[in-house]
Amino acid sequence: MVKEVLERVNTINKRLIYSHIIGWFVFITYEQTAVYFITHRSTPLFDSFLHYALYILLFYCNYLIFSIYTTTKKLFGLKLIIGIILELVVYSILSFSINVIMAKAHIATTWSASNVVSFVAAIIWRAIYFMLMSTGYWLAIYLYHTRTHNDKLIQQQLLTDNQNLELQKQVVIAENAYLKAQINPHLLFNSLNFVYNTIYKISDKAADAVILLSEITRYSLQQLDARGEQKLSEEINQVENVIKLNQIRFREQLQIQLKVDDIPENFRIPPLVLITFIENIFKYADLYDPAKPAMVHIWATDGIFHFRSVNQFTEKKKTISHGIGLNNVRLRLQSAYPEKHNLRITSEDNTYIVELDIQMAYAEELYP
Repeated sequence: MVKEVLERVNTINKRLIYSHIIGWFVFITYEQTAVYFITHRSTPLFDSFLHYALYILLFYCNYLIFSIYTTTKKLFGLKLIIGIILELVVYSILSFSINVIMAKAHIATTWSASNVVSFVAAIIWRAIYFMLMSTGYWLAIYLYHTRTHNDKLIQQQLLTDNQNLELQKQVVIAENAYLKAQINPHLLFNSLNFVYNTIYKISDKAADAVILLSEITRYSLQQLDARGEQKLSEEINQVENVIKLNQIRFREQLQIQLKVDDIPENFRIPPLVLITFIENIFKYADLYDPAKPAMVHIWATDGIFHFRSVNQFTEKKKTISHGIGLNNVRLRLQSAYPEKHNLRITSEDNTYIVELDIQMAYAEELYP
């Protein structure tokens, strides 16, 4: 990749050099042809070579002065004026000196000792002429690069806007999926009450499972606040209920340990985020090895909420796909805590780790 980029840069540089060489050749040919047809005489070859070499040197020196100065994002200033005056003086001295030396060496030149003032004026005029050409060239390049830079900024802004719109679209899809998962609460709770009243005399465990399921369902259907959040303590309570419910299902044989440290009451979170992580443990983890139980730790430090789960999975379940559930969690976290959360999920050596950190220090201001 780097080699291709360097080759491309070299190709561009070569094209630029060739275009400048051709441009100068055309320009010099044009000037010498025009002089010949106007004056009916040609300029001495050696004299033309030296002076055009000076003109080209002046052209690029003037361009370099403007380029260096405008890196400070200023178009004009005292330093730039001083630089232009100095290059004009240096060029005039060099041009005048070359003509004097050539005249004394009896080399054909356009030097005329009889009218020094007019000759110096012509030198200065030619210097100003090429400096103006150079300035025009610099200005064209400067405006081109400025426009290109602005176009890139606009494209980046449009790309960012499109990404934000896509994120909002995905959040809406996730929220719609969440709403579609809800059913009529009255029908649901009436049905659960009927099931509970039917089986509580037959099986205490089954009745407890119905109560736990009812609490989890009631939590998922609760009205949210303006930010679409619930108290974190309530989410943790439902995490405990999910674990209890699954232990009842599997006759207390599941090897999973939950540790919850003190969590500030004013911490809030979008509902079912932590529960999604816990559900994935029951879906994909190997929970029958007492030596390697699934570990879930929830705690807070300095206004930052932490969630960490570690579990083993069998070869049969090694290829884990969390699908829509985990994708929805990512989108909801990004929407609720942009740049204030960090979700890391790693899987290696039959070990699956989920780590979530959320900066919640501002919750005290939102929910005193």
